[in-house]
Order: sequence, then structure tokens, then C-alpha cells
Amino acid sequence: MEGCGGLQTLTVSSSHLKLSALDSLSIRGCPDFERFPTEGLVAPNLTYLVLWNCPMLNSLPSRMNTLLPKLRLLYIRNCPKIDTFPEGGLPTNLETLSIVEFRNLLRSLTLIGVHNGLTCLWIDDASIESDKSFPWEGFLPQLPSLHSLLLFNFKNIETLDCSGLLHLTSLQLLRIQDCPKLKNMEGERLPLSL
Repeated sequence: MEGCGGLQTLTVSSSHLKLSALDSLSIRGCPDFERFPTEGLVAPNLTYLVLWNCPMLNSLPSRMNTLLPKLRLLYIRNCPKIDTFPEGGLPTNLETLSIVEFRNLLRSLTLIGVHNGLTCLWIDDASIESDKSFPWEGFLPQLPSLHSLLLFNFKNIETLDCSGLLHLTSLQLLRIQDCPKLKNMEGERLPLSL
């Protein structure tokens, strides 16, 4: 769905109706889209979910961890009212999480807890004026399978605190791009897996 100016909510006519054939859902440029069904988005075969430029969207689908068991990629961009992850966390099969232009949601990343399946975390345009160092205290949750960490467009970050990355023991790729004020890397070392 793209450019659907009047779309406010997705509704399901029956609580027993499942979108079992749906494997990909992209909602882009829908300025009035506010919410998913209250009971959650029941799409057991959904593997790909993109939410882009939906400024009125209040939250991610509820109960994602159980109702979207096959979700592998979640891309969220410019949906500023989303400020937390759903209760119960993210689906265990989720491999790639992209958070673009999300200052508030980024702060709640620790709430997803230990996530064994996530292999790629992409954070883009997450600068907050007062933040000069990254990662913030306790920012990154336990992500034992994380192979790639991509940090783009942190406009105000001056220091990368390497000690905040040491617990990422599977990290093989650390990409830092378009961080014009970055001048220091603190801490004694980076993860040995890099």
C-alpha cells in the first residue's frame, strides 16, 4: 500500500480470519494510517514488513512475537509516534531490524531482551542533539547472533564507546557512515569477532 491518504486502520472482519497467504506487507506514504487491528496482525507466513512514512502510526502490531512467527525483516522509517516495541518482544525468527529516523523507538531497544535470531541491526538518522557518545548506557540488548551493525547518519555523535559493543560476540561487520562529528573511539578494543 503506497500513498493511501485516507487509510487510517487495517481491520479484520472476523477474529478467526487469518492472512495466511500474505508473505510481504509494505505500507508507505500513508499519512493518516494510525493503527493495526487491536487483536494484532494475524499473518502466520509474513516474512517481510515495511512501515515507511506513516507519521500517525501509533504502534507496531501487537503480539508480533506470536502472530508473526515467520517475520524475518522489519523495516521502520519515519513513523515518529512509535516509541516502543510491542509487549512480548519481536518474533524469534527476525533476522534484520532497520530503524530509520527513530529517536524514541531507539531508546526502547533494550526492551526486546535477549534475541537469538537477529543477525543484522541497521540504525539510520538516530542523532539526538544532546547525545555526543554512542552507544548509550545499556543501549544494545543481548544479541548473541548479531553479525552486522550498521550505523548511518549520527549527525552529533563525537565518540564511539567500543566497550558498549564488546558483548556482541558474533559481530563481523561494523559499518559507520555519515557521522561527520565522529572523532574518537574510546575503549580498549572492539569485539574479537570483527
